[in-house]
Amino acid sequence: MQHRGAANQNITIGTDSGDTIVLTGNLVVSGTTTTVNSETINLADNIITLNSNLAGNVDPSQNAGLEVVRGTESDVLIYWDESDDKWKVNDGAVKIIATEGNIALGTDTTGNYVATITGSTGIDSTAATSGEGTTHSLTLDLNELTAATGIVSLAGVGASSATKKFTIATVAAEILSDVSASTTVGDDTATVFYIDHGLASNKVIVQLFDATGNTVIAEVRRGVSDASNTASTNHIKVSFNAAPASDAQITVLIQKIA
Repeated sequence: MQHRGAANQNITIGTDSGDTIVLTGNLVVSGTTTTVNSETINLADNIITLNSNLAGNVDPSQNAGLEVVRGTESDVLIYWDESDDKWKVNDGAVKIIATEGNIALGTDTTGNYVATITGSTGIDSTAATSGEGTTHSLTLDLNELTAATGIVSLAGVGASSATKKFTIATVAAEILSDVSASTTVGDDTATVFYIDHGLASNKVIVQLFDATGNTVIAEVRRGVSDASNTASTNHIKVSFNAAPASDAQITVLIQKIA
């Protein structure tokens, strides 16, 4: 179909909005602006191509993306920034969209990429500001830490940091032979136990298990006999995250190796 007439005319196809116009074949629109007033747009194509008129031998210079009109609110835009070679979003402030391999903190981005760090009971932030280049660190305050924090179990709540101690106990092990010793620990209070095994060696294997034979996890330090870290080849230090119950019957088996 070809229309001949005066230039710059408006041509209407169909008589009302309920008409259905079917085009068989390809549709080419060569005007400057294409306006679609439909409320719903269904496209079979799964990739929308923008800047399709840019020749393959021409360097790109224009950004491309999608803009959402929001009435009384600021419009938002997601687009490819050709000047920076990055995907960006503009919701009133331009932000870089993080994609794999294109952002290294401190070099390829600007603005606040670490917000304010806020401490809690016993945890203090020494750098509460945010911003590019800001160094953040956290410190533990033993004067504020209590068992309620769930971080460490301390005795003497309210004491100074110099006097605050982990609750400890000293236990003597029964020497089973010249190469092994055994004891049980757990008193509902102590989290640290200094065990005298009497084997005169720091070359020992330490195993912990409960009454049902399941392995118990604890920190073991060989060769110390007290909270002052006095050296002793007859002692080990066993530390738990929480005080074992008195009825837990945690067995500590110590075996000397050559």
